[in-house]
Amino acid sequence: MQFTPLALLLLAAAPAFAAAHYDPDQDRAALRQAASSSYNAATLAAGVPLVPERAAEIRADLDESLARANDASTAAKNLETAAVKRAAEMAGELKGHGAPAPSADAKDLSDAAALQRARWKSLSKDHDDLQARVFALPDTNRDKADLKSTLRAAGDSLAAADAALGRAEADASAAADTVAQMELADKRARSSAAELTPQATEVIRLADSLPPPVSEAKDATGLLGQEPQGPNRTRAGAKISVPRDLTSQMYSAADRACNRADDYHGRSSAFDRALASFALAKSSGASDLAAAKSALDKADASQAGVRDRLDHPKPQP
Repeated sequence: MQFTPLALLLLAAAPAFAAAHYDPDQDRAALRQAASSSYNAATLAAGVPLVPERAAEIRADLDESLARANDASTAAKNLETAAVKRAAEMAGELKGHGAPAPSADAKDLSDAAALQRARWKSLSKDHDDLQARVFALPDTNRDKADLKSTLRAAGDSLAAADAALGRAEADASAAADTVAQMELADKRARSSAAELTPQATEVIRLADSLPPPVSEAKDATGLLGQEPQGPNRTRAGAKISVPRDLTSQMYSAADRACNRADDYHGRSSAFDRALASFALAKSSGASDLAAAKSALDKADASQAGVRDRLDHPKPQP
């Protein structure tokens, strides 16, 4: 990456990328509730005595189970859609949304601090050399005291630059660390998302498979009390057990999907925390580099003045 010293010194002090808030709790709660309600209604239907006068109750329970399965399917789709959207957001943050990526910004910050540290070392050596030349002047030299005072001010500027550079170097290190944390959180979140998707898909598949067996079970209850009563009752019991078994599987898949969404939420939050820390380190680093540059400019100007006076001394009386 090409850059200029000035551009590096002014490394985007404005807050970095604003991470979108990701919270799957509402969809997760809706999925658990819907899947649980669907299974409970199917279980109630399977527990009703198989007699003609209870057939309407069985059918109502089956209809309720199907309606809640549809709700579970919708919640599972929402949960998966939000996870996919969040994955894209995190990937975008790491790529920089068209601007330099955080990893590039962290490197630029480190490079800028190293550049100014080299300048500080050069000016510090120059300061020592100038100081030796000034101290070597005879005490009768009228400029000696003023030159010493100017060099003391330059030394104070160098000390201030050293302190600011120390902070900038720490900021650069923190920025690099937080980028690594972002990348790790993203990797872990993608792992959770990869586990969430098949479970959400299974909820949707099971919900979609429910209407035919519900219809068959309802039809079977219409034959209760008719001859042959025994076989019709046995057939109705077998048909009613199918929605119960499917909704049991759906509830288990929903529970697994919700657990993976919980993992994803935690890892997404870790990404957000790392991103916020990165933005703070980047902004602080830019500020500290600007302070160091200002102090180095002062020292440079002061030492240039001393050098000029030493190289072109005024006649002494």
